[in-house]
Amino acid sequence: MSGGHGPGSTEAGGGIGPPVARVRALALALVLDRDHALLAEGVDSVTGEHFLRPLGGEIEFGERARAAAARELREEIQREIRVGALLGVTENLFAYRGGPGHEIVFEFLAEWSPGSAPADLAPLVAREGGQTFRARWVPLAEILGGMHRVYPEGLPGRLAAWLNTI
Repeated sequence: MSGGHGPGSTEAGGGIGPPVARVRALALALVLDRDHALLAEGVDSVTGEHFLRPLGGEIEFGERARAAAARELREEIQREIRVGALLGVTENLFAYRGGPGHEIVFEFLAEWSPGSAPADLAPLVAREGGQTFRARWVPLAEILGGMHRVYPEGLPGRLAAWLNTI
């Protein structure tokens, strides 16, 4: 789950010294299963804010956003997904770990590819860039009811709007 709000986030530029300011393009996949959504747990080490975010990460040059979402989940949790409807494309300006962030985020719904679904809704250990983080299943009712801080901003509302169309 590279970049932005979330565990495994990498500061733009990396290395020693201040991060390089740049706009990052991300693709996130909100995997839905049994009235739950798979979300990564995160905490801002500077502010102490706890939050949840769909898995995914940075789009590589020449890569389509849908392909990036599938690749990121394959890398992070070693499972295949089918990327579905586009929930939205958002622009986020934020502070995280004491620094500024600017992202353009493609938010996709997703489901497991045949044979990839876990047997139950137990938390998953994910890996990104040598770091591990936890992804857990959160009931849709809790997300829609505002019981958790979910990023990107407005994602629960876009999910609710989509659910009203099915």
